[in-house]
Amino acid sequence: MATARWTPTAKRELDDIHDFLGVERQSPQAAAHLVAEIHEKANLYATQPDMGTLREDLGEGLCIFSVKSYIVVYRAIRHGIEVLRVVDGRRDYPGLFR
Repeated sequence: MATARWTPTAKRELDDIHDFLGVERQSPQAAAHLVAEIHEKANLYATQPDMGTLREDLGEGLCIFSVKSYIVVYRAIRHGIEVLRVVDGRRDYPGLFR
């Protein structure tokens, strides 16, 4: 069965996004909805890793997909994907991989 595995960094970033929206922006429902949407889309991409956009400039075999303004960086692995990062797409996220 295809699964989305999450690195500790990606989990932490997703928690930070949830906390930012839920606490600082005082929108816990929006935070929960966004996190659920990211998980749902990651699970979909786990079943078809080639659906993402290949971004060799970030690293060999790395792909991305977006959810709202967030970019999810992953790589295909046996039986799914490994989510490496979840970052705000308005950032210089390619700089994170240099």
